[in-house]
Amino acid sequence: MFGLYNFFDRLKQGFAFRPEEIKSLLMAIIVLTFILGFDDGRQSFELLPWFLNLINCLLVITLAILVRETAHRLAAIKYGHQVEMKLWGVGLGASLLISLFIRLFFPSSKFLFLVYGGIVLSIIPRQRLGHFRFGLSYNDMAAVAFWGNISNLLLALFFKIFTYLPNPLIRTAMEINLIMAVINMLPFPPLTGSIILFSHRTFYVFSLVLVLVASAFMLTSSVLVTLIGSVIIAALLALLYNVFFELK
Repeated sequence: MFGLYNFFDRLKQGFAFRPEEIKSLLMAIIVLTFILGFDDGRQSFELLPWFLNLINCLLVITLAILVRETAHRLAAIKYGHQVEMKLWGVGLGASLLISLFIRLFFPSSKFLFLVYGGIVLSIIPRQRLGHFRFGLSYNDMAAVAFWGNISNLLLALFFKIFTYLPNPLIRTAMEINLIMAVINMLPFPPLTGSIILFSHRTFYVFSLVLVLVASAFMLTSSVLVTLIGSVIIAALLALLYNVFFELK
């Protein structure tokens, strides 16, 4: 009972988005929505269909980003930390240029480069009861980063269940969340993949393989195969990496 009260007290203190974060989130949503929606796939431009497609893309991008940042916050609070989203202007610009290049020269490709920022963790200052913390733990940082990527993967899995419906927006939502999960596993600061890699290499191998294999299964196989197969393959390859590289 005390643990639950403590969690909600942390939630009240550490969950809210700061004004600067809200501005950054709005900027990220606007740019990524433009990247996804500027080409609606039609041979000729028609304003109303293009605008409706842009609204759909806005919903998809907003949901993907908010779910991701909410997962970061909940995981951070669970470990007694608070998290701040930092906009990565260079990454956002690179997303725009790379995605425009892909759309112009490879119009049949569904791949887009979608990154917008990273996270910074700090200890919730007023939490003095319970487990004593000397400072930020690498394991805690890796876990918070991990759950951001997994949240996009789980959201994609949710949309996967409904891809039998004729609405193409569902398929798009699944693919965008997969792209966001995969791209953010790249080990380049400030992407969350770099946090996991620098915190624990074996856990990074597990996380990377899990995201890649789950994404491949999600596009080609059933939900059950995705859930079971990706976890087994990721655990096996992480074990092999640990035995043949880390232990040596």
